[in-house]
Amino acid sequence: MKILLKLRRQENPTAKPYFQTFAYEGNNNISVANLLNILNSRENLTDVSGKKAAKISWECSCIEKKCGACAMVINHKPRLACDSFLEDLISESNEIIVEPLRKFPKVRDLRVDRRSIFTGMNEMKMWIEGDAVLNDDDYSSHYLSSRCIMCGCCLEACPNFNTENGFMGAVGIVTASKIINQNKEGSHRKEVEKNAIEHFFSSCDQTMACYNVCPMEIPIDDMLVRVSKGFVTS
Repeated sequence: MKILLKLRRQENPTAKPYFQTFAYEGNNNISVANLLNILNSRENLTDVSGKKAAKISWECSCIEKKCGACAMVINHKPRLACDSFLEDLISESNEIIVEPLRKFPKVRDLRVDRRSIFTGMNEMKMWIEGDAVLNDDDYSSHYLSSRCIMCGCCLEACPNFNTENGFMGAVGIVTASKIINQNKEGSHRKEVEKNAIEHFFSSCDQTMACYNVCPMEIPIDDMLVRVSKGFVTS
C-alpha cells in the first residue's frame, strides 16, 4: 500500500510555510520517525510530483520515547514521531499529515524552538534545595511525575498556553508536584508554591486537553491534587 506523507515545510522562521507530499511503499510497522529517516536517506529526495526536495529538517535524539525532541503534530494531534506508527495512522486514510508544533517559534520544517519550557522551569525555581524528603507512600507518584520528558505535547494541546504569557501548563504542575512534595518546608518551597499558583493555577481552566495527549500517560489530574495537598499551610 502506498502511503502519502503530507509535510508542512518552512525554510526559515520568517518564510512562508507550504505543504509538500512524499510517497512511501514498504513496511507499515515503522514509526513516523523511521519514515522521516528513510526519506532523508534517499540520494535524490523528490515529492510525488517528481520535484526535487531538500532534506527534511526535524529533531531527534533517542528514537526511544525518552527525550521528547521529536514532538510534532501528526494527523492533527500532538505526538512523538518515534511512538506514532504508520499502521495505526492509516486506518482511515493512506495520507499522513505531519506538521511542526504550532505553539512554539518555528526554526525550519518540523523543528521548533522549545526553549520557553526550560526558561519557564528556571523562572519557577523547579529544583530541590537540600536533601529530598521522601515518603514511602509517594514513591509511585514521584516516579510518574519523573516520567515527564518535557516534549511540549501537553502545551500544544492546551488552549491557555503561549510562549509569552508565562503559563507553564501541565509541564509546570507535574514538575511542581514532585518538587513541592520532596522539598523541605522553608523559603524555597514557599517560593515554588507561589510560582505554581502564578504560572499554573491562576490560568488553568482544567479542560484537561493535556491529559489526553501526554505520550507518557502521566495522571496529570492526580498531580494537581498532590500539589494542592503539598502546599505549606503555615
